[in-house]
This record gives sequence, C-alpha cells and structure tokens, in this order.
Amino acid sequence: MFYYVSDYRAKLRTHMNKLNRQWAKDCKKRGVEEPIPKDIFDAHLKSFSYPFPKEISWNVREKFALEEYYMGEGISGTVFERYDGFLKSNIVSFEDLSRQRPYTKKSDDEKIDKRANRYFLSDMGYNGIKSIITSMFVWTVKNEESSIFGQEMARINLEDPWANETVLICFPEAWQQAQERMKVLTKNESYKIEPGLALHFNGWFQWENSHTYSIILSDIIGYKESPKLPSDLKSRKIKMPRKQNITKEDIVNLDPEEFVEVLEDMMVEDGIGYIEDDDDRPDPFRG
Repeated sequence: MFYYVSDYRAKLRTHMNKLNRQWAKDCKKRGVEEPIPKDIFDAHLKSFSYPFPKEISWNVREKFALEEYYMGEGISGTVFERYDGFLKSNIVSFEDLSRQRPYTKKSDDEKIDKRANRYFLSDMGYNGIKSIITSMFVWTVKNEESSIFGQEMARINLEDPWANETVLICFPEAWQQAQERMKVLTKNESYKIEPGLALHFNGWFQWENSHTYSIILSDIIGYKESPKLPSDLKSRKIKMPRKQNITKEDIVNLDPEEFVEVLEDMMVEDGIGYIEDDDDRPDPFRG
C-alpha cells in the first residue's frame, strides 16, 4: 500500500473533481449557487474503489527502518529479529557483568582504584560481547599535559539486548584500530562507525566508582549493520478501469478549460500522469 499512496490520493482527487465539475454545470443550468448535498457527496466518495496490487511484504528489518525514518522510533520485531540472528551468541547483560565482578574499594587513589577494578572480558569467560550503539561522541584531546594530546578518541553509548546501558570508552589507539578494522570487515574504505551498528568486541569491564561502570575497547571482532530502508521506495501507479469512454461528441461539447481538466483526469486514471505530492489545485475535500 505504501507505494501507491500518492497515486491513490491523485486518483481520489480526480474522482471527486468530476463531481465538482458536474455539480457546477448543473447549478449553472439552474441559475443557482449551492454546495453539493452531503448525501450526494458521500455517495460519490463511497463509489471510489482503488484496486491496490499485492506486493511482497517487507521483512522485520525493513519495517523497523521505515518506522525509525518516518516516525522517529521503530517498533517492529524484537531486537534479536532486527539484527537477523547476530545476537544469538556472545551476549550478556551489562548488569550480569557488574554482578560477576562487583565493585571493591582497593585504594583511596581514584586512578589506582579504577585500575584495580578493571577486568578483561576474556578472563571473565567471554569471547567478546555484543551490543548495539545508541549514540556516540568523538573528540580530539585538548589537554596539553595529556600523553594523548591532539589524538582522537570516542565515547560510545551501548545497549545490550535487554535494554541495559553502559559506555564504551575508546582510547586513541583502540579507536583508530577499530575504524580500520571496520573498513576491512565492510570492505569499504570510507566506512564510518555510527549509531544503530551492532558490535562484537573485546575489552575491559571496569568500575569508574562504586556505582558506575564502563567498558574500555580492546578490539572489534565482528558487526551487524543497523536495519536499512528497502532499496526501492519510489511511488508506483496503476491504471484505473474506466466505467465509460470519452466520445468525440463529449470532447466537442467541452470548452478549452474543461477539455484540459478531462485530459488531466484521464492521464491520472491511466497511470501516465505525474503524481502531485504538493498540489496547488483546490482540494475537493476542503471546498
């Protein structure tokens, strides 16, 4: 149905315009000006029938992408369906990671305490984990006293399949390697890591403090692209069955303006006229 919405609207407009023209003629003959009675308008509207062709349904990923594009939020399918089996293995709840390695105060020095509460995922029994990028921030380190001054790093917000969130910290070396790795995996030299991408990666789970944890990126193992829009979203047209043909006598009796209108109607009904998304002509439903 999506493909034919513009054509449906154009043909419905044409159908209603026929009533408008006929009613205007009748009023002119009777020497009166009056609106179309509601019962006549409703009956003419009800007589319109659009034979929507059968189309192959979009898959879950395509439906989700369309919803995100047009509504700002996708609702179709589960997160597992949206990533087409990618999240069947190597998944773990971030909350489970925190319970597996609870925070323990090791030092009053913040840096020492943070390093002491840092655990490599492989040592925790995971061959990397998978999660989805929801947002990200990339910046260049401006602290001149930092050993990584002038280098680019990233802070990526992740969501696990159960909607738990955490942050993936990408220091300059790991961030550069991640970008190069994605270019190799996608075979695309211009590829950029963006929200919606599902990542399989390794790294360190760490406690920032007693109530906040994050993950430090080590390397990327694999990926799954975010759901993409269908490749073909162009509007389509159909040829409407015509109840009666226009005769030569009908054409002769038309004034030039009416002739142009009838010709436009025939082109729309035959599916060879252009589809007007923003029509400047009066809308028959708005008077």
